[in-house]
This record gives sequence, structure tokens and C-alpha cells, in this order.
Amino acid sequence: MKLFEKRQAAAGAAIIALMIGYVAYRICREFDAAKVYCCIRSADISMLVSAFAAMLIFFVCEGVNIGRGLDLAGCKVPFFHMLKYSAAGFFFSSITPSSSGGQPAQLVLMHRDGIGMHRGILALILELVSFQTSMVLISSVSFALFHSSICRESALLYAAGITLNVSVLAFLAVLVFSEKSCRRIAGIAVFFSGKHRIKTLKWIARYNMSVMLLKGRKTVLLRMIAVSCIQLISLFSVTYIVYHALGMSGEEYFLLTGLQSIVFASVSALPLPGGAGAAEGGFALMFYDVFPADSMGAAIILTRIMTFIVPVLFTGTVLGLSPVCRRFHTVRV
Repeated sequence: MKLFEKRQAAAGAAIIALMIGYVAYRICREFDAAKVYCCIRSADISMLVSAFAAMLIFFVCEGVNIGRGLDLAGCKVPFFHMLKYSAAGFFFSSITPSSSGGQPAQLVLMHRDGIGMHRGILALILELVSFQTSMVLISSVSFALFHSSICRESALLYAAGITLNVSVLAFLAVLVFSEKSCRRIAGIAVFFSGKHRIKTLKWIARYNMSVMLLKGRKTVLLRMIAVSCIQLISLFSVTYIVYHALGMSGEEYFLLTGLQSIVFASVSALPLPGGAGAAEGGFALMFYDVFPADSMGAAIILTRIMTFIVPVLFTGTVLGLSPVCRRFHTVRV
């Protein structure tokens, strides 16, 4: 990454650290710092290693889907490039409001690897369509099954979150499947592009040619949705793993993962870096009947460490190593 990008990443990471510190401070005040510390110290380390393994599956699945989208667009990428794009998506989404920085960062890395912008955008749209579709499906099924275990405030938060996510999914589907609507959007883009209209028209034409490759190969999108389901289930399973790491048992796997999927769908579209604050509050509301009061603070902190802090450090390390590894891997277009 260039110096400017490194400064952006450092500034974003500092903001995240401050927000996490504040949230941890509030949790410790709310739940008694001594009990929280005691619970965290007694957590089963081997179970937390399993949680990290689940997050690795999460990153690999996203990388596979990005690679599959690029393959459809005519680019063959090595595995490390797939992992690098996945890491960039998570890292920059975590330090920007509404997870808005992930896709632009991925496109920048793809451009540096010689991948055309139209190909990269198609791959990322397909990956995002599969991710959003899987999230809506999993959380909707979970809400239908476990709505009786959810308080009114959590249900309202979920209704707002799923509405935003379905709206995003509908817009993405238009970009991929509706030629008429896509032409209208393209016309608006050309109108506002000013002196860059010719360049914009060329880019739109290339994008349309890439979209045409999807016709007759829609089973590719179904396979991507299946991979996204595995990706999200791995993420939601971390809550179940933390539950057992704290020495608790009795609750079913499907209940815990289902409730976590509802929390994720509720707060993922909020304009907060990494959902900091909202994710913790949503967790406390959703799991107040699952975790004992003495363990709730520790459960929130450990879950966020394993699904947010450790992954941010891991993805930052992958991005830091990417310039060193780039010379050994080439993209075939």
C-alpha cells in the first residue's frame, strides 16, 4: 500500500481502538470489571483457537467467491490474491462507516494486479449479491424459528436492519440481472460524468460485456451463495464456541448461531465502523436469556475479540505481507 493508504489504515485502526476501548470500558462498568476479567481468564484457550479457525474459514470462503467471480469475468487469480482481496475487504470495511471502504480497497488492489475495473466490479458485485442473499436467508429463517426468544426491541432493530439489507440486495440484483434498469442507471452516470463521458461509456460497455458472461452460467451464482452460507455460518458459530469456552452448556447450536445471525443482520448496515457499540448492544439484548449476568460482559468482549479485533490484526498482517508475496504470484487475464 502507498504511504497515504497506510496513513488512512493507521488512522482508521486508531479510531477503532478508541471505540473498542470505550465499549470495553462501558461493558466493564455495566457488568463489574473484576467478574469480566475473571471469566475471560478462565476461558478455554483451545475453544478460542477453534473460533479463530472458524474465522479463517470465513476469509477463505470470501476469497473463493471473489476468485470465482473473477474467473467468470475472464481472470485467473492465485489463492494468495484471493485471500488478499478478502483481507482488504474485511480490514477496510472494519475501519469505515457502513463497511463502505472494503470494495474500493479491493478494486485498488485488483487494479495494481492488472485486473480491469469492469472485471473487478462484476466479481465484487457477484460476491456481495451472494453474501447479502445468504445473510437475508439465514437471518430470516432464524427469526421465523426463534422469534419467541427475542425481545420487542431486538425485533424492531432486526426489522430495520433487514429492510436496509434487502434494499441493498435489490439494487445489486438490478445491476446484474435487469438490463433495462441497468441502462437507465448507466444513462444517469453518463449524464453526470461531464468531460469523462467517453471514458464512462467505454467502461459501461466493458461492464455489460462482462455481465453477458453470466448468462447461461447462473449456477455459478448458486454455488457462490452456497459458499457464502458456509462463510456466514462459520462467523455465527463463534458465539456458540465462546459459549462453551466460558464453561457453559445446555443451549443448542442452532439457537445460538440463529440469534447471532439476527444480531448481524440488524447492525451490519448501521453507519458505524465495524458496528462498534451497536453490535455489543444488540448482542446484550439478544442473548440476555442465554448468558448468565455474571458472564455476559465476558461473552460480549470475547465474541468481539474473535470476530473483530483478531481478524483486523490478521487481515492487516496479510495486507502488510502482500507486497512481498506479489512478485511470486501473477494474475492471468
